Amino acid sequence: MSSRLALTFGAAAAAMLLTRPAAGGTLANYSQEGFSAAQEAGKPIVLAFTALGCKVCEAQTKALERLLAQSPLDAITGFQVDFDMAAELARTLRASRSTLVVFQGKKELAREAGITTDGQIRTLLLKAVPEKRRGKPGPRPSNRTGPRP
Repeated sequence: MSSRLALTFGAAAAAMLLTRPAAGGTLANYSQEGFSAAQEAGKPIVLAFTALGCKVCEAQTKALERLLAQSPLDAITGFQVDFDMAAELARTLRASRSTLVVFQGKKELAREAGITTDGQIRTLLLKAVPEKRRGKPGPRPSNRTGPRP
């Protein structure tokens, strides 16, 4: 394969990856098409606004990548949004650098800025996961048998 053909193929593959809707449990680069498709499908979504050189953003991205790979958070479709490249979206959503915005379809559920620990981010993300997927325990069974006195 010639190097020119390999470069062309590589560029085309990269373009496809950048515009393809993110699968649940991953953090993909933001695209309006992918975000709109996830919203229309009613999926749980997180937008992570990041900026080059932002240490808080880097910590959030690492935590998101870990958390979105775990159940039940793997049901969430994640998009990493370059704050500077998507300035219009940031203005529309009133998001700053290091802001995480959680949606269920088109409805915004929650947002936080500057959080970096797995626990803080997990708590935020769980707001988009239906309770039945969270594995919350139900009511405790009674040890009694028969009628109550």
